[in-house]
Parts: sequence; structure tokens; C-alpha cells
Amino acid sequence: MNFVSVIHKKARKNKLNKQEIDYSIKSIVEGKISDYLITAWLMAFHINNCSLDEAYFLTLAMWRYSEKIDLIKFKSQYPIIDKHSTGGVDDKVTLILAPIVASLGVSIAKLSSKGLGFTGGTIDKLQSIGCKTELSKKQMISLLKEINIFVANQMNDIVPTDKIYIICVI
Repeated sequence: MNFVSVIHKKARKNKLNKQEIDYSIKSIVEGKISDYLITAWLMAFHINNCSLDEAYFLTLAMWRYSEKIDLIKFKSQYPIIDKHSTGGVDDKVTLILAPIVASLGVSIAKLSSKGLGFTGGTIDKLQSIGCKTELSKKQMISLLKEINIFVANQMNDIVPTDKIYIICVI
């Protein structure tokens, strides 16, 4: 399989199969693909849309080639949730909801990234008031044990493709 042939297939409005998407994500994560080819791959998806199957295979591949933190093991006596977001302009939820949920005894884990737009993201806001957001996995677990919450910067080994901003228009 060849990354350029995968781009050409998608650019010709054909659906990519599980193996092609898996190969693409694996190659990107392993650093084998240059930025300009990743850009072409993303553009092919953006222009020609992403089918439900492709979105599913893409999600699986992003998960497969990422390190995981087993948050369930560390604190089984309390419920734990992930506050997830699809992004957007500014943060109206995490900074208010997460501490409230944590105060009720529910552990809440949140990885965020820097903002892409003019308003800044959750991490930008937290860093602007002096919060430490670059946390190790050990620090994240420790915070969950002590205060039921962490909001941390997205890491290179946990969903590294998140930083590539994959766009799927379904």
C-alpha cells in the first residue's frame, strides 16, 4: 500500500476501506508521512466528504495507534466520566461543568488542546491564569485520586492524530 495511492483514491471520490485508513493513520503516527501529504489527504476527505464507515474506521485507527490510560482501574469505587468535546468557538462548558461534577464525587478526566481560532481554547484560558496544563499520566491519576478532576493539555502519545485536526464532513 502507498499513501499517495490512498490520497488519489479518495480524491477520485471513492470510499477508503478499513485497511487504507488504518495504514494512513499508522503511517502518520509513525512520522513516515510529510506534512504536505497529510494536508493532501485531509483535503481529499474535506472536499469529497467522509462516509459513516470511513468515520468509524478513522476513529478505530486513531484509537488503535494511541497510548491509553486505564482510568477505570485506578478508582473503581467512584464513577468516572470523560468530558468530551467536538470543539468550537471558545469554551462555555468545561470550565464550569467539570468542577461541579467533580464536587459531586464523580471523577472527570478532560484532555484539551490549544484553540484554533481567535478566542483561544480551554488550555489557553487555563494557562493565561497560571494553571499548569502539561501533566504526566502519573500526575493525572494523582489529581483524580485527590480531587476527582484534571483538565490537561493533549499529549503526543495519547491520540497523536488529534493534533492533525482531521476533518470529516458526514
